[in-house]
Amino acid sequence: MKAIIDAIEFKRLIDGTKKFTSVYGANKMQYIHLRFENGEVRAAALDGYRASVEYAKYKGDNFTCYVKTTMPKLKGINEVAVELVGDRALVIAGEDIIGCKQPEGEFYPVDKIIADELEKENIGVVGVNPTFLIDALKSISGITTKDKIAKIEIRSKTEPIIIRSGEKNVKLILPMRIEV
Repeated sequence: MKAIIDAIEFKRLIDGTKKFTSVYGANKMQYIHLRFENGEVRAAALDGYRASVEYAKYKGDNFTCYVKTTMPKLKGINEVAVELVGDRALVIAGEDIIGCKQPEGEFYPVDKIIADELEKENIGVVGVNPTFLIDALKSISGITTKDKIAKIEIRSKTEPIIIRSGEKNVKLILPMRIEV
């Protein structure tokens, strides 16, 4: 079984999910799960505390496989092939090939987990510049684990988002105007 994906889209899929895998977690949590179905590939990863799902278009067969977060070099490559050969998934980009032995069993029900969360009542939506949010969260440092907890407060969709860490440390991020 084989699928062909645009190289830029494949990189986006892997980059959007690789930080959600766990080096020390259960076996399948160490992989990105790819489901190729009817022209749409879903990449999913979870580590027990968070989950990520990304989608892209592809050409080829319907199948599922696991890949590691390691990627072949994509410079000058237009397409990536993912092949399932026996108990191995092969990621082929030009002359580079990365193989991954497939773990046994079914992947976690990520689609159901996410669907269940999305069905819950939404108490509001706030737009925020992701760079500003990441910078604010990365700036939180502390000696103890308790000091590294980010407490996020949202008063309204037009008021600044307040991020607290420790006793007195505060970061403010102005929200962006969005249409919901």
